[in-house]
Amino acid sequence: MNPASPPFCVLIVDDEEAVRRELGEYFLLEEFAVRSAATPTAALEALGEGGVDAVLLDVRLPEMDGTELLTRIKSVRPDLEVIMMSGHGDMDTVLASLRGGASDFFRKPFKGREAVAAIRRTRRYLAQASPPVVEGTAQAPYPPQLLEKVGPIIGKAAAFRTAVSRVARCAASPDCSVILTGESGTGKEIMARFLHHAGSRSGGPFVAVNCGAIPEALMESSFFGHRKGSFTGAHEDRAGFFEQAHGGTLFLDEVGDLPFEAQSKLLRALEERTVRRLGDPREIRVDFRLVCATHQDLARLRAEGRFRDDLFYRLATVEIRIPPLRERPDDLPALVAHFLALGAARMGREPPTLTDGALQRLRDHPFPGNIRELRNMMERALILSPGSQITAEDLAIPSVSSPMEPKSGKRDRTYDPERIAIENALRANAFHKTRTAESLGITIYTLLRRMKKLGIEIGKSV
Repeated sequence: MNPASPPFCVLIVDDEEAVRRELGEYFLLEEFAVRSAATPTAALEALGEGGVDAVLLDVRLPEMDGTELLTRIKSVRPDLEVIMMSGHGDMDTVLASLRGGASDFFRKPFKGREAVAAIRRTRRYLAQASPPVVEGTAQAPYPPQLLEKVGPIIGKAAAFRTAVSRVARCAASPDCSVILTGESGTGKEIMARFLHHAGSRSGGPFVAVNCGAIPEALMESSFFGHRKGSFTGAHEDRAGFFEQAHGGTLFLDEVGDLPFEAQSKLLRALEERTVRRLGDPREIRVDFRLVCATHQDLARLRAEGRFRDDLFYRLATVEIRIPPLRERPDDLPALVAHFLALGAARMGREPPTLTDGALQRLRDHPFPGNIRELRNMMERALILSPGSQITAEDLAIPSVSSPMEPKSGKRDRTYDPERIAIENALRANAFHKTRTAESLGITIYTLLRRMKKLGIEIGKSV
């Protein structure tokens, strides 16, 4: 937990004193604050006093059952994490609890460590356990409600602080279009969600679209929608992405992958803020903030005639670069701790620590897959290392082969850390491209693009 925060407080609601006592003792050993209630009335009184972060709630209670109490709790504290527990656990009860907003469900009897792991899986706990705000800035901490929706924003590197600060300033302007640039896996979608939830449009929808995953034949229908019967396969009316994002934010990921013809139609909709579904003569007004992201060099695409200049200027009211992980080496310890805590909580174990050698191996790694690669690496290390420490060997990072550092101690000008990382990953995965992409935490399409850009050809470069 963040040492500046008060202990995470769990309210145990169960009419059995033995259950309350046993769970309470276990939580106290794990340095949680504990409160308990034997009845729904006492539970609501405890919540009214404030300071409760999560609730463990039994289904069978006097006065009213737990699912009814769950509804009462959510009506006054919709953000509160509630974990249900029952000695019966029939499917109807489980479904009713989850529909009512419960974040988890346990069948009795269960072990104390399972309850602790469930609490540590909650978004509220993770938001408090990880430093959510970049250190060294004058910004006030962001409200817990925002972090529960977005996730912790971890980093103190100057370039990262600058990006977060610019996103926060753009959030204050509800109509400001933003384009986020940076390599795959740097966290552009997290930043887009932060921009949405920190602004005045947070009550509206956040619609995320991967432009590279939409078949060109379905592009117009996907963005503009269609009427039933407007083409073969249109079995019902459907709202497109523009309509779905009305009142909120439309996030276009990998916008550089949009076909050229689709770009002109997108530009018209953005300028006129009206759309017309396929097969429908009526025009529909739409109102949303547009946020785009790309790992590609749009200036090069424009020079090659593959991206429209007018669309680029319409999208990029503000352009914000998200730095790659290799430019943020000092952020590695905090990011590692965060991902280990997430993974360990899911596994019901204590998060391990990294040896100095393992941390140095991470600092030496170029991370072509960036944050996504680091997250996958930590999950893999948790599986391979059941102990309390993770060593450099547990990380399973191929050692970097030549060219690295000449004997003179000066770096070779042909040294490219990304190229070496990809080549070594290919070797480690017997040149299987799909497994290589997975090991790097990137998509197969990104791997192929990076290999083409770097001139890596299997059988020649590696």
